[in-house]
Amino acid sequence: FFSASLEMSYRDDRDRDRDRDRDRDRDRDRDRDRDRDRDRDRDRDRDRDRDRDRDYRRRDTRDERVPTLRVAGSSEAKNMATAIERRILDFRAVKLEAIGAASVNQAAKSIAIARTHLETEGKGLAVYPEFIHIPSKEEGQGERSALQYFVFAAPPPRRRG
Repeated sequence: FFSASLEMSYRDDRDRDRDRDRDRDRDRDRDRDRDRDRDRDRDRDRDRDRDRDRDYRRRDTRDERVPTLRVAGSSEAKNMATAIERRILDFRAVKLEAIGAASVNQAAKSIAIARTHLETEGKGLAVYPEFIHIPSKEEGQGERSALQYFVFAAPPPRRRG
């Protein structure tokens, strides 16, 4: 009786060890597969984002086909946003020229409003601001500095979470 009970105990220990090893191997394989899938998804997303960004790379701002809107300090931001949306939908790009602090402020607000409106339609905006020099209307006055926003259609931003 005593030897049979030791034999059973030995089998139980051996079975328990085998089950523990099998569970550990299964968990290790599951973790390895999960990590491989996560890495594959991350690489796929990175490649997709790179290809998408390549398609929407900055265009030459001197392209004459891109419409230009001049923003005044007294411009209504909502009306400018509507104009930006229309130009983006028609031409996929628009240039905004702003001279002075008030007009730069109105231009920035109108871009923000247009961006939120276009996001509801599943579209996005990308903006490249740059300083430009505009010849002065008065003779002998030289040039005036202005801020030009080059706004063009881009993929909507990805939501993190």
